[in-house]
Amino acid sequence: MKLELVSDYFSLLFKPQFIFGFALYAASFLTWILILSKKDISYAYPIVMGLGYVTVMVTAAIFFKDSFSFNKILGAIFVGLGVVIISF
Repeated sequence: MKLELVSDYFSLLFKPQFIFGFALYAASFLTWILILSKKDISYAYPIVMGLGYVTVMVTAAIFFKDSFSFNKILGAIFVGLGVVIISF
């Protein structure tokens, strides 16, 4: 029974969804390392996290047909303003 479980997990490694997800994770890691090599973490972290929130919201709307509510749009505006303020 344990051998079948290991075999099932091993077969997941070759699924296109896993490979695509792993490639995106690797790209995000390399991007983060590149950002940290050029900027201080106290400057880069809030900006990247703020932009990440807005990116996830827009991506969810495009790929998953998630709706934009007034609160989501207002939150994205505040996050954007925060990123602008921090960048100065």
